[in-house]
Amino acid sequence: MRRESSIPTPKPDKTFVELRGMAEDHAIDLLHGFSKACRLEYEQYRSRQF
Repeated sequence: MRRESSIPTPKPDKTFVELRGMAEDHAIDLLHGFSKACRLEYEQYRSRQF
């Protein structure tokens, strides 16, 4: 038996198609946080070598 929840499910602000369009138009940068973390880690290792 499945019970219905009285808590409404939140709807996404953007659809996948809208997000894809924003990424193609460079309105959002999906890899910004990842690339920033990679640069910081690279700089830490690079500074230890010299």
